[in-house]
Amino acid sequence: MGLQILQATSEEERALFRELARRTRVEGPGQPSRLLWGGAEPIDLPRRVSEILYLLASILAEGRAVTVLVEPSSRLLTTSEAAELLNVSRQYLCRLLDRGDIPFVRVGKHRRIRVEDLMRYRERRDAARREKLRELTRLSQELGLYAE
Repeated sequence: MGLQILQATSEEERALFRELARRTRVEGPGQPSRLLWGGAEPIDLPRRVSEILYLLASILAEGRAVTVLVEPSSRLLTTSEAAELLNVSRQYLCRLLDRGDIPFVRVGKHRRIRVEDLMRYRERRDAARREKLRELTRLSQELGLYAE
């Protein structure tokens, strides 16, 4: 279990992921995606599963890596695992913990972070970034920095 890093290692794999992305693309309401597995009867995939497969396949088709957390959300992460999920250095994450931005517990001398707390922080951080970007865009437009 833990963090699993996925990446296409060849052009053939990227081509397979492009085909998977094409087949799992969900556009509006309609027929559910169907999964054919060997000689078994096809099964309908829930819409969210199709959306996740499409996203995963699209990223892997581009040759980029995907990190998947395969754990219950109540699991405690090490500082290294949490930093990797936030795409920050471990030292920066420790500063966030020390400032109280992300709750943590001590296990002996080590800090551990609950997955839910880390995801909540990431959502707040990303929302704040989007808001700052909207504000920057608005100011740039007001100052005429965008060509019409």
